[in-house]
Amino acid sequence: KAMCEANDIDTTFYNVSWSKAKPKRNLDALDAADTVVLFSSKEFLYRGLSDERPAADLNPMFVKQQNERIRQALPRLENKRIVVFSMDAKDTLEVVQNMLEGVSAKEWAFVSEQDFPLTIQSLRYNQLKPVGADADHDRTLDLAYWGTTKRSLPNGEKSNDARFGVLKDLFYDDDFNVFLAGNAFGKRKPDSRWNPDLKTLAPSLCQARATACFQWPGHGDKLTARYHEAMAFGLIPFAHVGYDTDEQLNILPWQRFETADELKGKLRELTREGEYERLFNEVLDAYSEVRPNDSAQLSRFNDLVLP
Repeated sequence: KAMCEANDIDTTFYNVSWSKAKPKRNLDALDAADTVVLFSSKEFLYRGLSDERPAADLNPMFVKQQNERIRQALPRLENKRIVVFSMDAKDTLEVVQNMLEGVSAKEWAFVSEQDFPLTIQSLRYNQLKPVGADADHDRTLDLAYWGTTKRSLPNGEKSNDARFGVLKDLFYDDDFNVFLAGNAFGKRKPDSRWNPDLKTLAPSLCQARATACFQWPGHGDKLTARYHEAMAFGLIPFAHVGYDTDEQLNILPWQRFETADELKGKLRELTREGEYERLFNEVLDAYSEVRPNDSAQLSRFNDLVLP
């Protein structure tokens, strides 16, 4: 939106809305566009990768419905400049081109969230910080976690991701008060359904003093939005040893953990008077040293997307 307003670009919308109006699948919007910016997130779940089978547990009726909508849009994409903006490391240009079934584009451009310092998700900090400031935050909860277990790969095989074992152990421990949004961890049911609009979850998230950051095994060099979101909401983001393995976020050594017992020990430390405030400010100072300027991120986005 900022790019289009700054460059006086006329914009049409397909299944996207910049207002409170419900998005519409307007095929005429594709006809009117010279450039189509296609946001891609978790498309690999439907298409699979060259070395990975597509997910087996997706609702076939839902998949059929979405494929039909894509089929209707395909003719409208011919000879367009198509910019794929991927919000997932596994959503490669190859995956999206496979989805579009041989569309002959005038030009293909590929932009990844990873093409930006600390990812484009760093913008989440200033977007969510006012929401966190407006929420009640008495910090009576030990930890808040929002998301899924990542227990299995999209093809159904075990992921060997650490988060299920670590967090299940924590969630089953009655000594800790935890808010969980998303998937159940074993017998521990979520307190809230997952909602990608974190503004709705903010009142609950901001009751906690901390969260935990994980990444798929083998993808530790790729950052996620979780760290930026946690900082915006005033939560200390403890980081699993497999998270941010390239040390881009300036994570302090004492934030690292590997086992559930290590994480529990860190959470207990935060119950000491004044300790949460002191340690959060340490993390905030370290984060502020490396967090890129929003204007610089938007400028880079313009450079990558505009022809």
